[in-house]
Amino acid sequence: MAGQPEEQMAQPQFEGGFSQQMFTRFDALQASQNQMLQEFQNFAITQNGRFDRVEHRMDHIDQAQQHYFSHYHQQYPDFVPYPPYHPPSPPH
Repeated sequence: MAGQPEEQMAQPQFEGGFSQQMFTRFDALQASQNQMLQEFQNFAITQNGRFDRVEHRMDHIDQAQQHYFSHYHQQYPDFVPYPPYHPPSPPH
């Protein structure tokens, strides 16, 4: 009978220690996940900026090409910028 109260005292203590361990592990995991998320957000923001800049440049190129082709077309009316595309026939 003397050993029983000790066991009962030890049980909740162990449970508390275990849950505490789990919580600290979970907190560590959460912290690393938050950091990863933050890094990914920063990455996504910079990528968006890059894509916007590239799109802007491509718009400029497109405008320049259209401008060039329209002028070229005035001088050479039968000039075709892209020849008609004939897809290759499938092998027999």
